[in-house]
Amino acid sequence: MEISVDLSVLMTKQDWDAAQPTLADKLRQVGVEAKSIALKLVSSPCSNSHVLTDEYMMKNSGPVPGEIYRVVINGTSDLPLARVASTVAEVLPVDGYWIGSAELGHTEFEPGADTEYCRW
Repeated sequence: MEISVDLSVLMTKQDWDAAQPTLADKLRQVGVEAKSIALKLVSSPCSNSHVLTDEYMMKNSGPVPGEIYRVVINGTSDLPLARVASTVAEVLPVDGYWIGSAELGHTEFEPGADTEYCRW
């Protein structure tokens, strides 16, 4: 089935850069065939409050170790739809700090200056 995963994740740009070259293969191994992957910076720890930075600060001391990124993955999967978002999050470098969902179909990602695309 055609699926779209739209996640907000707490991670560093360096973690994304390190994970990105093998991400499509890792997704394939867990049952998600990515047709496109897009990333956009949403906020830095110094900007407006975000539920993920709030959660991190409630559980940890010290500065938030990263920024909030929006990750949109369009592709196909035979996994139950309720499991797709968490399965995708497991292969991202997010250390458990993510929110989002999966839905049937395709999500258009509005391009901007901070958007990176990968297509397979």
